[in-house]
Amino acid sequence: MFKLIQPFQVQTVYMGSIDHGQDIMTTLETFCREHNIQTAWLHLMGALSEVTLAYYEQQGHQYVQQHFVGEFEILNGTGNISLKDNSPMAHVHLTLSNTDFGCLGGHLIKGTSKVFACEFALFALNGETLLHRKPDEKTGLTLWSPP
Repeated sequence: MFKLIQPFQVQTVYMGSIDHGQDIMTTLETFCREHNIQTAWLHLMGALSEVTLAYYEQQGHQYVQQHFVGEFEILNGTGNISLKDNSPMAHVHLTLSNTDFGCLGGHLIKGTSKVFACEFALFALNGETLLHRKPDEKTGLTLWSPP
């Protein structure tokens, strides 16, 4: 059973890069506020010199974080933009490779990434209603919910 099914259309595709040394999520959220983007899908690729990733510990309802410093290629960055407390919020997952060609991945923690080089495609979406994030009692997460 689905909790929320809603059709969206792509309004505009923004393609660009994030400046060296900047934080991915802060930059994306600022861009979305400045361009009144409230719902979007995004794709990232590039490289980072620092990042904190997390996984969600399902029993304890908390994120377990680990900070990494080094040289990392963004093999895949996928995420979305939706509204939390009426402001655009980025939700991003990354798959990275390190200098040993090993992979790591997880939920990107806001304010912890340092971009070496990063390109993005942000697909701004239009729908009849906006996607809002609200606390979910079963999971402890802030999930999409009807307004």
